[in-house]
Amino acid sequence: MRVKQPEIFDPKREYKPGERAIYKGMVIIAELWTKAAQRLADDPGTLFCQRCVRCKIDRDVCNGAHLQCDKYNRTDRKTIFWRLVYPKTVRTNKKLER
Repeated sequence: MRVKQPEIFDPKREYKPGERAIYKGMVIIAELWTKAAQRLADDPGTLFCQRCVRCKIDRDVCNGAHLQCDKYNRTDRKTIFWRLVYPKTVRTNKKLER
């Protein structure tokens, strides 16, 4: 099966959940923001961040209103955020593990 190569990120385009784009040399994917994630974000005792904090698009590109991420600016009424497709791995110190 051939996988379509991701295109350069276009801020004016409305992306579907699961679509990929290239932003600053990184491959990012549009993820759906669920009600369960919102409940966790609203809980004061959790370390789970709000949607715009978790999003990988920088503030100089996204001003919070024009990227068609929230359900009021989209035609399908879904809320999305952008995450890395290949998350950074955490390096561990081998001496500390023993």
